[in-house]
Amino acid sequence: MSRICASLVAISATFLATSLAAFAAPITVPSGLNPGDHYRLAFETSTTTTPASSDINTYNNFVNSLANAPGSPLAGLSTWTAIASTVAVDARDNTLTNPNVGADPSVPVYALNNTLIALNNAALWSGTLANPLDVTESGVVVPEYVWTGSASNGTAIPVSDLYNQYPLGAGLWPHLGSSQNATSAWIDYSYGYVGAQNSLYAISGVLTVAPEPSSIVLTAIATAGFALSSLRGRRRRKR
Repeated sequence: MSRICASLVAISATFLATSLAAFAAPITVPSGLNPGDHYRLAFETSTTTTPASSDINTYNNFVNSLANAPGSPLAGLSTWTAIASTVAVDARDNTLTNPNVGADPSVPVYALNNTLIALNNAALWSGTLANPLDVTESGVVVPEYVWTGSASNGTAIPVSDLYNQYPLGAGLWPHLGSSQNATSAWIDYSYGYVGAQNSLYAISGVLTVAPEPSSIVLTAIATAGFALSSLRGRRRRKR
């Protein structure tokens, strides 16, 4: 009987640990970074939408509103854009991650469970991610189909009636990604019907790791001390 109880306790503990990991709060400052380091965050949306619009701002507004909703752990952190392509706009240009554009900041991208997605823009569009992008804005791991309209290099998927491939808003069968994959299938997987509901991927702007509170305090003390010293010096000179 004691062995059975011990086994049940072990199973319960494992289940609890797994559940807590699956529902952990989103991590917005990845571990291993130092004050002043730059990075981006990315997530898949917990709510779904259709891919009927040909206006990229429809998808940008969708992900940005979700991330910055009142009470969201991400509220006020950044402006977010959709990792998605229409006929007119490629995903890599919409997100300012085009590795061929020198003006686009190239920084590491992390999921909200503290896992690295890509070291830089080139890695993001290399066809392989470091880890799947399957974490929602709430920090929950949920493998889903995701509307992308994109090829693995971040450009709009070529319009094709033969293979049922379309950018978002361009036809009856827009292109899908699969968030459980870290291969090119994360963004270039299959297609779905334009009336169906699926998630989107979102990515932040470039974020900066803030100084440690102790550093801020020390800097403030040093600044105040310098100002006080200067003031005393001026008073002495006036005498």
